[in-house]
Amino acid sequence: MAENSSLESRFQGYIAALNERPFPGLAKHMNPTVNLNSASMDLSEFEQILSADINAAPDMHFKLHILLADEGKQQVGCRIEFTCTPISDGELMDRKVRKGGTFSCMEHLFYQYREGKIAEVWHLPGEFVEIGEPTIASNMNSTARIEYPTYTASEAALHPLPPLISGISDYSLSLIIPVVVHWTTAAIYEIFQHYGVFEKYRIHTSDEEKAKNPISRLECLRGVLLVQVLQTGLGILLGLSSEVEMTGYEDREIAIWAARLHLLWQTFLSLISITGIDAKAVADTISHSLSSKTSPWTSIGGYSVDLMAARLIYYLIIPAFRQYAALWLADTWVFFIHRAEHGNKWLYSNFSAKFPSSSSIFPQKQPLLTAIVETFHARHHELYVPYSWGGIYDHPVESMFLSVGAFVVAIMGTGMSLRESMVFSAYSSAKACTDHSGYKFPWNPIDFFTTVGAEYHDKHHQRWGFKNNFALHFQFWDRMLGSNFADDEAASRFYKRDRDSAATQIAAKAEKRRAEINAL
Repeated sequence: MAENSSLESRFQGYIAALNERPFPGLAKHMNPTVNLNSASMDLSEFEQILSADINAAPDMHFKLHILLADEGKQQVGCRIEFTCTPISDGELMDRKVRKGGTFSCMEHLFYQYREGKIAEVWHLPGEFVEIGEPTIASNMNSTARIEYPTYTASEAALHPLPPLISGISDYSLSLIIPVVVHWTTAAIYEIFQHYGVFEKYRIHTSDEEKAKNPISRLECLRGVLLVQVLQTGLGILLGLSSEVEMTGYEDREIAIWAARLHLLWQTFLSLISITGIDAKAVADTISHSLSSKTSPWTSIGGYSVDLMAARLIYYLIIPAFRQYAALWLADTWVFFIHRAEHGNKWLYSNFSAKFPSSSSIFPQKQPLLTAIVETFHARHHELYVPYSWGGIYDHPVESMFLSVGAFVVAIMGTGMSLRESMVFSAYSSAKACTDHSGYKFPWNPIDFFTTVGAEYHDKHHQRWGFKNNFALHFQFWDRMLGSNFADDEAASRFYKRDRDSAATQIAAKAEKRRAEINAL
């Protein structure tokens, strides 16, 4: 125990030096060259890092909570808590702090002694919390095996997330976004069609729309507005019981990811060392290659590189994965319901079997209300030649469980935040317009993330493709279950036949009209 106490005493002397003011330096306790998280530096550089932190918070004090010393291996593992009061707003060890706040942080560090002095330091970052809030709860067993830190954020540490746009709550914004995106996207395609832009990419001619669609654009507009009013109204009702999203936990989550990445890096170095490669030399080489671009705190394997990568994972990679997973969930929901609607006559057009005849309820001059109770999914297929803003021309009830249902499944299934759901609803709105636009652009950015576009979905709106191409975002289920329309040559023939037939019908109507005028 005497030798073990000697190592402990030396380390406790090091901690005492850290707490001494003015800061005396660490030449008595550390080698002239030190490795910090595998980044080699002169002792003077290491002291500069500590001095910068002490200058930012002169009352910084380090307190040992757990100390494990291995005299044989000359290694020390410890759990240290430090408290400080920053004298200005800014960052301390790459973590945001505010002036005058008293902060506490619990961290885990490991030291390798050589020739009686510290030669290597491994630093596992902790979470900054204000005094009075719970600190990091973690433990280290007698074998010095590190357990991942676990965190408990107090209610006092959390606060409501400020709105993206001042004066408009995020929830209200989430109801506005899909409507705005829908009509903005639709306006773009309407401009294309009105001015004859990109005509070579159009799937149908204007003659086909006139000849094949049994409803007018005005009737379609009424139906689309009804769906949007119902969906927005449902959103408002759900919003009455929704909770305000909170913030204040992000740094905690990022710290956990940083710790995982740090351990992954150390594991990688350990694994390559098994092959005979000098892991330390590899780490030093990488660190030195970055030395002209980064400070010691941002070296490979160091805390800040881990932290930057953790931020990238937390703020970009994980949300992107949620968005992509949500597309698959929505696609699966829609595919099987959509396929069932086309395979079941009741779901397709006889949903109102239990309702009285529409003619006994609504005057014949009210085609919108008549159509609502006489059709179901067939209502959407009144657009044989679809156009962008008609993409959500659905039976009102169908829109609730098909479109809204897909959205709910996607959001709840991925655990999206409200703001992430805004991105998803915006994309979904733009995609619905794009897939019904009647333009098959080879470079449409909306189709970049999926395998279903306007050309694929348009076939489903044709009489000859009625039993095919049910997918919303991906062709996977169609291909898996054999419902994809794969004969491109046949599709080309059918499209040409329909265009020629429409042109003939329109010409015949025009000729008949001229004859009627001449007869007058």
